[in-house]
Amino acid sequence: MNEDKPEATLNITKFGASYTANFKALPPPIPPEYVATLFTVVVTAFVGTWLIPAIIGWRRAKKQGSKLDHYHNEVKSLYNDVELNSKDTKKLNELKNDIADDYSKGRINKEQYDKLGEEISVYYRKIFTNEIDSMKNLSENEKVKQLSGIKSNIEDAHAEGKINELHYNLLKERLGNYEKK
Repeated sequence: MNEDKPEATLNITKFGASYTANFKALPPPIPPEYVATLFTVVVTAFVGTWLIPAIIGWRRAKKQGSKLDHYHNEVKSLYNDVELNSKDTKKLNELKNDIADDYSKGRINKEQYDKLGEEISVYYRKIFTNEIDSMKNLSENEKVKQLSGIKSNIEDAHAEGKINELHYNLLKERLGNYEKK
């Protein structure tokens, strides 16, 4: 065999028989000109199916987190008034609408939307509780008028999803205590 050539010949002679085997070099399984293209396709597929969605998901989560933080601070700023009152309901209504808009546009996720809804419900409950408690010094006629208006406002807020079921029931119970007196 001659190692310098890509082909080789092997001659075997035994017991009066002669055999000759010719070997030729096989081409590589993947031609060299295709290796770079194949590597590019594999890397592109890897990046496209694994890396890019991860980066997009991370950016989206970061944006949603900053939106949640923004709304959380907006809700907290309402409490800087020392005492919440009916003037704050306008701001709460706007905030609730903005949150609903951002949820429908995918800027915040369901969990964040529900969390912010709970926070807003707490503030509505505090406003209504303060309104109910402010009736202590009113005459009976004034209390009846106020109770009717507050009860209607609470029912409307519950129907519009501004306060959750728990807060609604707590407020009804508180109103019931005033109605019994």
